[in-house]
Amino acid sequence: MVLRGKLENAACALGLKGQVVFTGRQDNVADWLSILDVFVLPSDSGESFGNAAVEAMAVGIPTIVMADGGGLVEHFPPGYRDFPRNERELGQRIAELLSNSAYAERMAEACNQYVREKYSVTRMLAGYEALYESALQGR
Repeated sequence: MVLRGKLENAACALGLKGQVVFTGRQDNVADWLSILDVFVLPSDSGESFGNAAVEAMAVGIPTIVMADGGGLVEHFPPGYRDFPRNERELGQRIAELLSNSAYAERMAEACNQYVREKYSVTRMLAGYEALYESALQGR
């Protein structure tokens, strides 16, 4: 919550007030995802995986995370790994996606395909099988 005020100020400074909603915690996430133009997770080094960002990308929403978000940056395909490092850059990325629908669509499609492939059930099962085989061979 420390960054919320700064992010709200950045949205205002960029002329995005009324176009950006800072919802806070929500129980019915699917309802919110269905209306988003951009998903933003202003993460810090304490965010290790960022399931919310992966879920947003999996349903085709252009997604932004911060550069210092630990494992979050690994969810993005090559070509879409230019992450904001501060509030100013975050505001710029949001404005870019909102003003360039062709880029937003390309990003959404690339990220959608990437996370659906990376986190598929088939890939998960293959990973578990390899783990168990490795454990059995180590006996």
